[in-house]
Amino acid sequence: MSCTDEVVRMISKLSDVEGEKPTIPPSDNHRDDSWSATDIYKGEIFVNQADGLVWTRAEIDGVDQIITIDGYTNLVEFVLNQASTAAPIPYHTKGTLGGGAFARSGTGVYTYTLASSFPQYRTFFKTHQVGQATQSTKVEWTSANVITIKTFTGGSPADDILTNYALGIYILPQRTPAS
Repeated sequence: MSCTDEVVRMISKLSDVEGEKPTIPPSDNHRDDSWSATDIYKGEIFVNQADGLVWTRAEIDGVDQIITIDGYTNLVEFVLNQASTAAPIPYHTKGTLGGGAFARSGTGVYTYTLASSFPQYRTFFKTHQVGQATQSTKVEWTSANVITIKTFTGGSPADDILTNYALGIYILPQRTPAS
């Protein structure tokens, strides 16, 4: 029996364990207690931060398999706090991308801007669940210069949700076509 959810979202999994790789689960149902922490759905991203490698799960020629996308070339990880109508404040930052700025552009809408740093289709995010069950976040690629973070309470835009909020931004390298 497979797991059928009305609302489906793909999760990027992050590991900081050297040599750890993603795995194919024994079932299609992540709720049946057979899945390990490294199991991923088709299309999900698994990032090993310690090794700088990225994988996904795909079906190629009818065979379900884990494939290496490639290592990421740039990354930045934040722990953010945001209160009232202020912009998010990063209080712990690490990585190779630096110098960007956070801003608040409206209720529950925040941006991180860093010129020409976020190539489309090669920028991936890792976040964690926010505080209460009624609260949620959405991180979006907006442009090569801007990442947008949206926060909600009960489905409506809301401020004061980002408390000790972890956000990772990972950039995959440009691939050169074979000649």
